[in-house]
Amino acid sequence: MAGKVRRVFWEEQPMFFVLGKSGFGYFYSPNEIAAAYKRCTDHVDLALKFDTSPTLVRKLLDLAGVDYLGDLFREWQTTSTCADLAKKIRMKAQDLARKFRENGYQISRGPRISRPTQYEISKAVEENAPITSVAGHFGIHWQTAKKLLRAVGLLETAKRAPFERYRLAVNAINSS
Repeated sequence: MAGKVRRVFWEEQPMFFVLGKSGFGYFYSPNEIAAAYKRCTDHVDLALKFDTSPTLVRKLLDLAGVDYLGDLFREWQTTSTCADLAKKIRMKAQDLARKFRENGYQISRGPRISRPTQYEISKAVEENAPITSVAGHFGIHWQTAKKLLRAVGLLETAKRAPFERYRLAVNAINSS
């Protein structure tokens, strides 16, 4: 049986009704939910306490006004990657990143590649070498290597024939 979370009013006070996986329902006040969140280590632990899924725990925390995303964002900044953090709370990494963006948190799409110098590029480039060899040297995708070589002027911009590998400009390499 799937759990449910509903916001109700009991004697003019907001309460939350949580129907657990076992079929039993419980009422919690927003203060009880916030206190339980502070005591628990992660969303999975909190889900076990409320007898529901981590997804419904996040919905419950949203309804109760608990800023769990701020805590997750601070944890993401200091210790782990978005994918590791999402796995820990049983969520998809792209959904966690989307939630961060929707709530105004600025996140990057991953570690940025440091821009190699002209000297490092010329050391990695051999005459008439394929782009994949440069990409392998820097540990980047071949299309990223192609953009990098075009930016520094080491790649011919002429159209290529089908099935012809991208080749570096011989005269550009010899002049550097």
